[in-house]
Amino acid sequence: MIIIVMMMMMIMIIIVMMMIIIFIVMMIMLVVLILILIVIVIIDIHQSIYLSIIIHVGGYSSNFLGGGACLSHDHATQYRFVLQSFTLWKEIMANMPKLWLLADLDMIKEGYRLVSSYVLING
Repeated sequence: MIIIVMMMMMIMIIIVMMMIIIFIVMMIMLVVLILILIVIVIIDIHQSIYLSIIIHVGGYSSNFLGGGACLSHDHATQYRFVLQSFTLWKEIMANMPKLWLLADLDMIKEGYRLVSSYVLING
């Protein structure tokens, strides 16, 4: 009978210890959640202040307070410039193997030879 009572007490102690551990873990999770919420609120406040400064400054500035490089055209014009640049490079890269082939054929056909041009070779 005494053994059963002692086992019951041990089980009760283990249950109480588990409840304390669960309580401590829940408190830690609550503190972490509160800290995450505080960080989110701080970030949101910072972004709203930053956006309000940009809205008040206006223009096409790339710097925080408008003191940096400014575009003299709108977004659509800049998009066209970039698209033209990328299209040009696409065409250049597409024709690069043809340029290499023609340059090699030209060197083979003409029979080039290395002559002294009064420029140091390999030096």
